Amino acid sequence: IYTMSEPVYYTFTANTSSETHRYIIRDNLKVIDVSGTSGGNKDNILDGNINTAWHSYYNKQSIGKKYIPAYATIELDKPRYVSEIDYVPDARATSALGNYPSGKASRLDIYVSMDGTNWELAASKSNLGDNATLKKISFDSPVLAKYVRVNCPSVYEHGLQYFFSIALINLYEDPSASENPTAEINYNIVKKTNKDVVAELVDENRPMTEKLHILSQKMANLHSNLSIEMDIQVQLLQKWIGLTKLLLKLQCNLVRLK
Repeated sequence: IYTMSEPVYYTFTANTSSETHRYIIRDNLKVIDVSGTSGGNKDNILDGNINTAWHSYYNKQSIGKKYIPAYATIELDKPRYVSEIDYVPDARATSALGNYPSGKASRLDIYVSMDGTNWELAASKSNLGDNATLKKISFDSPVLAKYVRVNCPSVYEHGLQYFFSIALINLYEDPSASENPTAEINYNIVKKTNKDVVAELVDENRPMTEKLHILSQKMANLHSNLSIEMDIQVQLLQKWIGLTKLLLKLQCNLVRLK
């Protein structure tokens, strides 16, 4: 017997990434530390769901206490040139006593670190808005970081209880800032052929493309068991300094398969 389940609806948003603000997928991020928790879970910060959230610590039984500055620390899979961050507060966050709207940061300070111990202020933004819309904080210049700390020194205060909430964090990077270039090789023909093959060196992180034409041998009695095997060795001869040209050496061998 088969029964029909209730439909599940998903909402997709447009990809707003650019060459200098490329979205870092959540699988490459992990929340490793928070200042304290009064509600939700720190893993909700990176789950991509604005209906789940993390709330910083505050004493739910007391009133009139000053806001306690709070933070969340994110570890990246590897050092990246972080260039931008998105922050979304919890739209449903209210205080325990009085149910006053709370949890919305009025200012965020973004710190970065390579070792998780020594921190550098990378960006700050005030007057974020007392609402639950997405807030985007762009860095003046990309900063190489293995750790990112989202620090909230102040929130919009309603009632007599205050805390910091995060429903969503997105991180973006600028790969073009790296001094170590990378390149991929695309071929205009990927099947067995006796035609000319074009190998195209593409660095997706920079507006740079080099093309090399590889001439295949044209033989009178070419059979289907003839293919081109390309043995390509890429040697970095020089690191990028500004727009320094990427030098790559290709060695290609044509081999008749037996």
